[in-house]
Amino acid sequence: MGIRGASLHLLVKNESALLPGLLEYVSPRVDEIIVVDTGSTDATLEIVRQYTDSVFQTLLDYDFSTARNLGLSKVSKEWVLHLDADERPTEILLNWLAHFVDDRKSTLYEGVAVHRYNTVGGQEIGKMTHEWHTRFFRKTYRFEGNVHERINTPVRRVIRAPYVAMIEHFKSAERQERQNILYEEWKG
Repeated sequence: MGIRGASLHLLVKNESALLPGLLEYVSPRVDEIIVVDTGSTDATLEIVRQYTDSVFQTLLDYDFSTARNLGLSKVSKEWVLHLDADERPTEILLNWLAHFVDDRKSTLYEGVAVHRYNTVGGQEIGKMTHEWHTRFFRKTYRFEGNVHERINTPVRRVIRAPYVAMIEHFKSAERQERQNILYEEWKG
């Protein structure tokens, strides 16, 4: 079952190992895929172009929100499902979102907060193992914050998806280490 009127939104860089599985799984469930690439040197662009022509390139330049918002400015569908390449929405979540959009109650909301289950190197990460993030929202919203950016939907207009309808975030230890180094560079 597809999510009527939804776009998949991705920010990527050197994700050739992860993208085929994600795109194969999610692309049949959305009406549009928007990808922003921030300088891939691997096969990422070739893989993405098998699924969409809506590929935009920019430099990250110490600001995740600006790069993500470039993609959001290109979205034509009403709803946006925002994912990272190392995340997988569960089948339960995708089905719940499809029903949510088809339900007339969805007109009361601007976004959906989704339970994200986080692991690094196959291990849970303490209190940050379970988080809630607005990952499905109307196309009019934008990200704020350079690092650890969030969508700026009004909290009172965001509904929570059921706890079991989640995004699984399986980050490798190597990827986490690269990310930590990047964040330290940005602070300096």
